[in-house]
Amino acid sequence: MSIGKWSDAESLPLNLRNFLITIFLENSFRIHFYFNQQRFIDRLASTSNPPHPCLLNAVYLLACYFTTLDHRPAYWLGEHEAVFLSRAQIALMDSLALSDRLMDFIQASSMVAAYLVHRGRYLEGYHVHCGTARFALSCGMDRINKHDVSSFAREPGPSYTQQLVLLPEPEDTIELGDRLLSFWHIYWHDKVFSVVLGFLPALPHDDTIDSVFPRELEEYESVESSLASNAAFHQIGLEEAAKTRKELHNITKNFLSSLPPIQSPQLPTSSPVDLALASAHAVASCALLELSDTSLVGSEPQANSDRVAYASSIASSVLFFGDGYECQDVWIVTGYSWCLAAHVLAEYIRRLRSHGGGAEASSPAIGFLPGPSGSPSARGNRPPSATECEDLLSRLLNALNIASTAHQPLAHHIQRVYQSLGDLKLE
Repeated sequence: MSIGKWSDAESLPLNLRNFLITIFLENSFRIHFYFNQQRFIDRLASTSNPPHPCLLNAVYLLACYFTTLDHRPAYWLGEHEAVFLSRAQIALMDSLALSDRLMDFIQASSMVAAYLVHRGRYLEGYHVHCGTARFALSCGMDRINKHDVSSFAREPGPSYTQQLVLLPEPEDTIELGDRLLSFWHIYWHDKVFSVVLGFLPALPHDDTIDSVFPRELEEYESVESSLASNAAFHQIGLEEAAKTRKELHNITKNFLSSLPPIQSPQLPTSSPVDLALASAHAVASCALLELSDTSLVGSEPQANSDRVAYASSIASSVLFFGDGYECQDVWIVTGYSWCLAAHVLAEYIRRLRSHGGGAEASSPAIGFLPGPSGSPSARGNRPPSATECEDLLSRLLNALNIASTAHQPLAHHIQRVYQSLGDLKLE
């Protein structure tokens, strides 16, 4: 589909504008961007508070990007991304220069950062994200500790002086909800940049974040008083959600045990449900690896066994994807899990060989996803042999080599994996 001579016009024709907006609204979940869509649509017809051009062009940009993905609409608009990116960047500078609709500026900047990351332009995306994150902090978006609009006026405090200068008080709960959703979108991106790409975080330590988690979008559309007076709702922050590593470990383990088992008739599978479940198992096991106390590995056999078991579970997810690896959306997350599992398996293989375990017989069973109890199963209490781990590690390295061609951050992580292998040779 061709847009035609739109580049010569100041604004898009109404039918084309609505077409692109519809694509964006139907696919915004792909970048984990959530906001009150009806309020945005209503603002399109507003003369007093229409969306800023930076927000509109960010929407057009992502709409074009979404048409290039798997399961895309029947149109390909990727060739127009460069124009809308340029327009969005110019409009963002205009918004700052005039302090004009700064909430639109925050949302648009976050969306542009998301676009750049998904297009593999990581340094540009990180640069935009850092500016957006720090600006959001200056606006007090990390200090929204109540679902109560009136609290902005009733409890200003010294810390809200800057917020009131940069952003006006939210007019209603819908606007308040959009601010919370925008902040946690920025927070999510900050963690992606830190964990997956290895950049320094732009947001401060979690202990300093007071903003509550957002509620369901529909709840913000209800009568404001019902939101403010809902005593059953428990205000929760990150500090209260996970006070200790052990508590978070237990929460993650419970989540892992709640996942249904994967019952694919054949491997690899093309079933979206099975692929999603395999990814969920792998990522949850990766979280448990990250949360495990590595200082206990040498002194407590069970701690070492748990790490190897979860690494084996992660490695077994490779079997579900096969050699095609068509689900590119999960590579950037699952790929990191594979890298961590590779480190653990390499360490375990080296330990087995040092104790003369390299010649142990191999079992025909290769992959072991967690069973109903949340703990890896399928081989009972028998620890994996060096040969089994070598097979799993070989599969991991092959999968990472393929996936890293599409996601550059994986190339960085896989390089670190090979460095950790050192002189370890797989037989």
